[in-house]
Amino acid sequence: MDNPSKGKQSVLYIICVGFHHARGPEIEYCYPELQEIPSTWSLLPFMALPDGVHLNEEDFSYFCIKNDQKNTSTNNNNHILLTIYGISCTRQLLSSELINKPVDVTRSTIQKSIVVLVSKPVFGHIKEKLRAVTQAYFSQRNFEDRNILIHLYNSLVQIFHDEINGYDIYLGIPLRELLYQFRWKTLVILKAMLLEKRILFYGTRSETLCMIQYSLLSLIPELLENLQDASDPLLNTVENQLTKPTSLSTSNHKSLLSYMGMPFQIFAKGSFFGPYTPLQQIKMLDNKTTKSYIIGSTNSLFLQMKKKYADLVVNIDTGEVDILQPLLKNVLSLSFSDRKWINNIIMSVIDSWDESDTSRPKTMGFLNSEEHLRAQFEEYFLALAATVKYDNYLAKIKNSPDFNITSLDTYENIIREFGQCWIEQWKFTENYRLWNKYTDDELFNIIYPRHPVINRRISLEDVQHKISKQVQELKLNERAAIAKETINRSWNNGSQKISQVVGSLLDQMESYRTERWKRYQENHNQYITSVSLIGSELSSHFGDMQNKAGNYVSIFTDWASNKKRTIKHN
Repeated sequence: MDNPSKGKQSVLYIICVGFHHARGPEIEYCYPELQEIPSTWSLLPFMALPDGVHLNEEDFSYFCIKNDQKNTSTNNNNHILLTIYGISCTRQLLSSELINKPVDVTRSTIQKSIVVLVSKPVFGHIKEKLRAVTQAYFSQRNFEDRNILIHLYNSLVQIFHDEINGYDIYLGIPLRELLYQFRWKTLVILKAMLLEKRILFYGTRSETLCMIQYSLLSLIPELLENLQDASDPLLNTVENQLTKPTSLSTSNHKSLLSYMGMPFQIFAKGSFFGPYTPLQQIKMLDNKTTKSYIIGSTNSLFLQMKKKYADLVVNIDTGEVDILQPLLKNVLSLSFSDRKWINNIIMSVIDSWDESDTSRPKTMGFLNSEEHLRAQFEEYFLALAATVKYDNYLAKIKNSPDFNITSLDTYENIIREFGQCWIEQWKFTENYRLWNKYTDDELFNIIYPRHPVINRRISLEDVQHKISKQVQELKLNERAAIAKETINRSWNNGSQKISQVVGSLLDQMESYRTERWKRYQENHNQYITSVSLIGSELSSHFGDMQNKAGNYVSIFTDWASNKKRTIKHN
């Protein structure tokens, strides 16, 4: 039969892995049939049957394997398929219960895993079907009857007949559980990942171990959809596919993320991802070409060797994060702004926690849902990108003879809000090099270069400066210039008048504002609305007046910047 991974198919193979008393884990069956097992699959049986799995009635494992280059396989985007993703469900049965017990079965129990190999990490849809089929397969008490496995393959192929979208990838990832368990340490781990450190995850349950890692990766925008080089440190195709965006569609969310350089390519050359990494893969860790990795194991031998193979150890069972390098502890120490920001998120998760359904807030609404939480982390990373670009811009122009500090919106040391020491170390990484090389140097014109936790108060001078700058650059009509004068006169006439003026101006720009909101995803709309409501409750009357003015400036600036880009392109 033809190799399905040569086409555009998302579901590639169904495999049965068994444990032989003499040979160990081995592939017993594969559908569609292969003439020979690819050499790159040599560790697949060990990944599908994790260490210690016999202690549980059922467990799941998740892993990445390098695709056989001889296949020159392609994924849904017609790119060469370099990495294949696997999910396995393991169960065991008393050998005495078999209808026809094979002669070579000498142990009292039989362990087997049913494996699904896919071209994208879409495990949410697959897991429950895989669980049901594995249970049914064992209930037959006859492992030679594999018709149910063929039926599973055909069923999954039908489900994923259309192109996989982002929702499919994020489905089933326990983000709220991650934040609830690791609290502020979640951000510490993420920042260690961006520093391309050697991170070891350890836990006794393979499923929890693997899904915590996928939850962390899901917080970096677009990363789960771009893991093509993640299975092997020698893979290095990402840079060949990167180009610096020359245009931005404000109505397209993916266009914005691409323009901002997402995702950060933390699995470029020299790095790899092994959500479940068996002890047999230790040679890859020792290889001189391997500089960093994110791996998971249920084997305690890795803990005994942690000083050799890890810079940071995350214990899933205890929730502890152990930073093994003293200097790294200082680098990963969260800034005041970081700590305040992540604690606000954690408190929202705790306050909305529902023990009966940990995947959703008890209000069952969008606020504090996994989509909402992921949107906040997206905002964080986009703000980080803009802030670093702005800091680079300041460093470049500050010695220029034409430099005028009063012409800048912000000229203070804003990178310290993200941790200045951490940013200095980040600039030495491969993912920073790629991001900085293939993004516009003035990203801060798109996203405001400031930590998302900062509650920036808007003054009259801010209002005047923003409007004046945009009017001069775009040569807008007198109506916009009059708006500036109107605000100036009304500011001294009391809060009521300025509120009326700002409200009037907002009404005049309502058509643009409505269009702008429609362009964002529904998730971002609800998040922005919730933040606005909270801010209004905390503000005084005069604070309300300033916030409304700031809102007007933000909308006006975004609109003017958008118009500026349009003029340039035209």
